[in-house]
Amino acid sequence: MQDPADETPTGDVDVQPDSGAQWKRRIFGGVGILLALLLLFAWGQRNTIADRFVQNAFAERGIKASYKIDTIGLRTQRIRDLVIGDPARPDLTAKLVEINVALNFAGATLRDVHADGVILRGRYADGTFSFGELDKFRDPKSAEPFEWPDIAVNIKNARARIDTPWAVIGASLNGGGLLRNRFAGDLSLRAPVVKAAGCSAADMKFDGKLLLEWREPRLIGPMTSTKATCSDAGIALVAPLLEANLKLSERFDAWDGTFTYAADALRISQAQLRGISGKLSVDGKLARTNFDFAMVKGSLRSAPLSARRLALAAKGTAGLIDGDMALSARGDASITGGAFDRGTITGLRDLAAQTKDTPVGPIIARMAPVLERAGDQFSANLNFDAYQDFQGRRGTSIADLAFNSASGVRVRQNGSFGVTGTATGWRLDAPAQLALSGPNVPAATLSLAQSGQNWSGNLVIAPYASGGAKLTVPKLAVNGVPTAALPDGAIAVDTLNNAFYFRSNSTWTQVSGGGASLTVAETEPASPDLGDLWFESDSGRTFVYYDSQWVEIGGGGGGGGGSTTDEGSIAMVASWMVGSN
Repeated sequence: MQDPADETPTGDVDVQPDSGAQWKRRIFGGVGILLALLLLFAWGQRNTIADRFVQNAFAERGIKASYKIDTIGLRTQRIRDLVIGDPARPDLTAKLVEINVALNFAGATLRDVHADGVILRGRYADGTFSFGELDKFRDPKSAEPFEWPDIAVNIKNARARIDTPWAVIGASLNGGGLLRNRFAGDLSLRAPVVKAAGCSAADMKFDGKLLLEWREPRLIGPMTSTKATCSDAGIALVAPLLEANLKLSERFDAWDGTFTYAADALRISQAQLRGISGKLSVDGKLARTNFDFAMVKGSLRSAPLSARRLALAAKGTAGLIDGDMALSARGDASITGGAFDRGTITGLRDLAAQTKDTPVGPIIARMAPVLERAGDQFSANLNFDAYQDFQGRRGTSIADLAFNSASGVRVRQNGSFGVTGTATGWRLDAPAQLALSGPNVPAATLSLAQSGQNWSGNLVIAPYASGGAKLTVPKLAVNGVPTAALPDGAIAVDTLNNAFYFRSNSTWTQVSGGGASLTVAETEPASPDLGDLWFESDSGRTFVYYDSQWVEIGGGGGGGGGSTTDEGSIAMVASWMVGSN
């Protein structure tokens, strides 16, 4: 028989629940309702809570700020009418700032920021940007350089004023993207005047693109100015235009890029270049920048010279330290379609007319039209190596100078020569050696040197004849008191000491203390002084009064008429020196 306790209940028999479990459910339900009420209360008070949080963040850093909280959500927070800094001169204002966060298992992270109507004020000095009260968000003990945050931004109607040692720059920006990469915006820059190293540019403008490529800004677009000048150097650039593609470092203290440029005119002292254009590449920092410069187009206008096209190419370095500028450039320059002004050429015609009835008349008459045509049209080129250091010292070395005229006249440089700038002007610090050649002109070589304010040199002219007249200058030597072993009959004029020398019997003798006269006549002058010159017009011979007699120059003899040369010829052998007196 089965025990009643072992029987299985059947039918509608009630089973009573455990009383402990029932109370647990009631407790958890009450706690859940309480939490929900707390969350609802917190959500309703979220603006107040967020306001206190933001106020505390500003207060902890001592930042003056005011704002209006518009929306606080799980993912989006929106603030209006933000003002940071002195309300009378705020460092930052914004009509609207919207912050979006991303929620994940690690919590919430800042995803992107949208800003509208931002106005920013800052300054740049010693390679560092400062934005007033905004600087307090950074750790003052941190020596870390400025870094773009790893967030996305979208900026509308943003403006900024940045004070720098060179200019007050105004900017406007509209754009969006990741700040560390792929940001793109439309950027405009304005500066009423930019000043650096004694130079200035007026009404600077840039309207182009701002890109951020792995934290490094890149500017692409045109930059213009109404005029740029370097007053101390006498340089003025009219309406320059730069098409820039320039990448800056993250700290804005280094650059790498190219510019194509053009300008209506470039004035350097009394010379003017018109319609210039070319390309400039730069790479470096303010203290030292490497550059590659080329001017491919430009016409030259100056008082003695004009050129249809002037080209220039140079590579070098430039730097600016404490307002002082240094420059080093090596390159070449060329002129095409060059011409001297008519005043210079007219002088050759006048010379030919004045010497028409003299023994040298046929020579001058033959050379003048050749030199005139040479001045009418020619080309020229040279290589240069120029510098200016931070102390203001400057100089240039010239090599491979070449002049080629349409008439066939050529001038060539042998070796190189240098010029150095001083407080009193430029001086020649290495001898210049030039050679002249071509049809209907005498072959000649000239060497010039400068010591202090004094010039010295050598001139050699090969024998040249025309219409029975002959010109020969075997050597025209300049070196203070003459010492060259020239043929007897040579003359020397030392203008440094106002002295006149004559060579006779293989010896240089001072024959005048200066002030010697020149007489052109068929008969010898009366009452001559030592060192006086007489050109005998009917025979074409030249004499010097020496040792109480007229001695023919080039003949080496003595007597009233001196020794003779071929009829109608002139033999010229002379030494000279140009001094400061």
